[in-house]
Amino acid sequence: MKLLTLLVMILSFNLYASVAFEAEGVIEENEQVIVLPEGTKINIDSMPATISECKKGRFLVVSSMVEPGKVDIIEILRCDESLVCPKIFEPVCGESAGKLRQFGNSCELYEQNAVFVDYGKCKATL
Repeated sequence: MKLLTLLVMILSFNLYASVAFEAEGVIEENEQVIVLPEGTKINIDSMPATISECKKGRFLVVSSMVEPGKVDIIEILRCDESLVCPKIFEPVCGESAGKLRQFGNSCELYEQNAVFVDYGKCKATL
């Protein structure tokens, strides 16, 4: 009986489990997607009204284990209204306005809202 009770408790706990993680990126105009620096997109189901004031930064995100694909932003960890990039030359290739463009580092790519393509100089053509 004790084993059955313990099993029921474990299963009921897991039904309400969520996974929290940090996501750094840009919230698109429609405020339903965070675009990460490498171009990956995370669809957002909900977020507090205060988060809509910050369009670029690091956010605390919760993904539901019960409803796969359901992701909510719950907190702003850092808002990058004026991002200052380091003067380190580590070139990356990104796409901006439909064209490939080389950036001095991934911070500069992120600052320009470009989509990451590859490390180093741009080699491919669109």
